[in-house]
Amino acid sequence: MKVNRKLFSGLFLFFFLLLFFLVFSKPTEFMPEMAYLPPSMKFFFGTDSFGRDLLSLVCSGGLISLFIGLCVSILSLIFGLLLSLLMLVKGVVGSFFKMVCNAVKSIPAILFALFLSALFGPGVFLVILSLTLSHIPNIAYTGYLRLKVLSKKDFILALESQGVKKWRIVIRHYIPHIIAELSSQAVAVFSSSILTEASLSFLGCGIPAYLPSIGSILSEGRKVMLTSFHMVLFPSLILFLLALSLVLIQEGSKLDPSS
Repeated sequence: MKVNRKLFSGLFLFFFLLLFFLVFSKPTEFMPEMAYLPPSMKFFFGTDSFGRDLLSLVCSGGLISLFIGLCVSILSLIFGLLLSLLMLVKGVVGSFFKMVCNAVKSIPAILFALFLSALFGPGVFLVILSLTLSHIPNIAYTGYLRLKVLSKKDFILALESQGVKKWRIVIRHYIPHIIAELSSQAVAVFSSSILTEASLSFLGCGIPAYLPSIGSILSEGRKVMLTSFHMVLFPSLILFLLALSLVLIQEGSKLDPSS
């Protein structure tokens, strides 16, 4: 049996980072007299401007990023799948949902999140909501195009001519044929959501300031990166490895559409 190296490497790196976050994520104390200490045996990643352990902050921020990415990918997959089925409906209903998809798709995720943040302030729920709404149209269109081809297959037409109910065809044939492809796209949404959340927090429009975020740590670190390089180096490295693991998983889980 041939081993999928990309998938294996991605899963190994992802679960290693997850375990790393769980082990080193812990409450930190404010110790201003120990601000911006370089990496040492006591503080592996150094400390921030308040003397807090940067390793704990990065790991806590990583867990929050994973939670947001997981919520966005699952919600986008569920509602994207439902929307793709609605778009397949002929007539006014299908046209309406296609029009809604095109309208939402034209708004970049980060701009939509900035708009909601300006109205309601930073928040985890708002980040999840804005990113989910931004990613649903892409998944929906992928599912719709795949279903449109599938609906013209001979075995589908034969089932319809035999009077098989539409909902049975959807459950037994449509969904199983597209779920693998959409799941691969959901992994891409996972990775994109993590990077977008970090970008929003970097701009001060992501999650609340009292919650640790890799983006907010990088925002603070850019001001002192010449004197305290660890404030930028380690959060950037963790964010890069996290995104890399998800990209490898996505590439390794891609299936041949004809299979």
